[in-house]
Amino acid sequence: MLLESRLDMAKKLIDARMENNEALTLLDNTQLGDKGTIVQKTLELVEKLGFESKSQCRDFFKKIEKLRNNTAHSQQKIYHDNNEFIALILQIERVIKNSI
Repeated sequence: MLLESRLDMAKKLIDARMENNEALTLLDNTQLGDKGTIVQKTLELVEKLGFESKSQCRDFFKKIEKLRNNTAHSQQKIYHDNNEFIALILQIERVIKNSI
């Protein structure tokens, strides 16, 4: 499902974490964007998480990745539109509930 280079990156991270007794699963060692790729390419997950289409799923993961990057890199403005930000947080909550 993932490009070989992305899978190799996750394997290197898990190897490094294993040396420190921090390893979890290979999936735990993938990047957020890679997790989005896996979900988008798995119709059962797209449906289970409540997305109407793969493109809606892709847009969701792009938005949360941007939010994550802006938060992690201390951007002055974490999100450009407060209403869209609130809608995204509510969508994240819905996806989490659907994943259980």
